[in-house]
Amino acid sequence: MDKRVAELEGLAAQGKTAADKKVQGLLQGMTKEAGADQERVGYIGRALNRSGKLDAFLAGAKKAKGGPKIEALEAGVAVNGVIEARKTAQRILKAAVYPKMVREGPKGVTGRLLEQMDTALRDARSNAEINRALRMGIPYFTKKFDAGGLLGHADFARALTRNLQPET
Repeated sequence: MDKRVAELEGLAAQGKTAADKKVQGLLQGMTKEAGADQERVGYIGRALNRSGKLDAFLAGAKKAKGGPKIEALEAGVAVNGVIEARKTAQRILKAAVYPKMVREGPKGVTGRLLEQMDTALRDARSNAEINRALRMGIPYFTKKFDAGGLLGHADFARALTRNLQPET
């Protein structure tokens, strides 16, 4: 398996896409090797994402419409989507939610809401789940009283809105 993944990484480095016949042959071989075992297909998906060298290749494959359905490629794209969603959620947590949690503290409705957002973002595996977590706080912080903007509630609501992700 590692040999096939390394070969695929080499082809991707040359600019080959999922439409290339040699790439399709490699991926179909991986699928055939897995048989109907979904755990093995999941292993292939994780193997395609292990090094990060296939990120652009998998993103291109996700955007490409049509073409043959190759289970190994679909697994790789699915795993890549989860990895990207987790990276995005971590970025949002570090840039927006954690600083607000520190300023607000853990007590009260605001503290509990931020804690729920934190948990939801940590568990997010897709853009839809990220958006669901952000939408918990947007209406609350948009309407929360903030005399003169000193507490930054409106700014935080705008930051959450800016971080909404496209859903596919």
